Amino acid sequence: MYTSASKKLIARFLFVALCIISFCVCCAAIEDREEKREPSNLENVRTILLAEACQDSFIGSYDLNYFGTVHSEITCFHLYVFLREFGNKRLTKRLIILSHDLHYLGMYEIPELPKMVDENVVMFPLEEKWGNKIVFKGDHVPQEIYLDGESYTFFRGDEK
Repeated sequence: MYTSASKKLIARFLFVALCIISFCVCCAAIEDREEKREPSNLENVRTILLAEACQDSFIGSYDLNYFGTVHSEITCFHLYVFLREFGNKRLTKRLIILSHDLHYLGMYEIPELPKMVDENVVMFPLEEKWGNKIVFKGDHVPQEIYLDGESYTFFRGDEK
């Protein structure tokens, strides 16, 4: 059947193939982890919001969590979910957008928390026919979006 030399050759081939597959899997895992890495710590982002947004919403107690990074053809935008409960038990949900170099651009009021980021699209757990995504194109943030049958406008929050 197989000679001793051919068995050794097959064993070497399988060993090299296994090493290559392991290397590829490790690289993919590292790349995936790096893509999901927060671009800055939350305290730095809070400082950016206080300095650049000039809005009372960013003073006091609120939850702020890194959600992901959207990649358009030209640039990327960093996304943070902002949650604040007011005294009347009303919860405000906003999607905050920072530029690729971590400058505050603005935010959307949102009806639901986003579900996932896929390249240049932010997906929400809503029905597609009523609007369930924000699509980023070029180097601009969409000024108006439709989610769950409602229109939402991108705003800075520092308008006087």
